[in-house]
Amino acid sequence: MADYIIDPNFLTVVQSLKPYMSERARQCTEVAETLLDVLTSEQVRQVKTKLESLRQDYKLTLQMVKEGKKGDKKGDMQERDPFTLFLILLLLLLATDAFPGNII
Repeated sequence: MADYIIDPNFLTVVQSLKPYMSERARQCTEVAETLLDVLTSEQVRQVKTKLESLRQDYKLTLQMVKEGKKGDKKGDMQERDPFTLFLILLLLLLATDAFPGNII
């Protein structure tokens, strides 16, 4: 399966419905399409690759801690996924208008 965020057939159907949409719905659709363009850019793919690498490193460290090969306590590393915490931080920043200037 290809690496798609959404099914391209669905995107085609939504684009074909644009002439029948209200102005507000058309604007929302265009914002969603622009967001998809941003999310499929090369820079985002690089960030995703690096985050996956960090997550893999975290899992290896957690596995070593569970096996008792590291000096840290077991409870210190469990239940703390840095990837998830990073995504939560981004959502909080977006929800509170913490970014300066206009995003869109």
